Amino acid sequence: MGDGARGSGFVTAGFYYFTPDIFAEIAPAQKKKLSALRQFLGHLIAEGYPLFGIPVPKTIDVDYPEDIAKAEAHLKEINEE
Repeated sequence: MGDGARGSGFVTAGFYYFTPDIFAEIAPAQKKKLSALRQFLGHLIAEGYPLFGIPVPKTIDVDYPEDIAKAEAHLKEINEE
């Protein structure tokens, strides 16, 4: 996470599970004006919370309406394999 991960070939994507104790980090994260999940994950690491990840196949970030078409095309592609 953070600058140390630049160029690693990995991104933050997938499913997330957190225990309730991270709710204590909401106010500090808001004070820092964190605006992205990856920033919040970096904040958690800096505060000593253990984070674990696993590599997953291709993912598509659906932030905008046009991303839905990309995701649908990808699903169609993998269903045809």
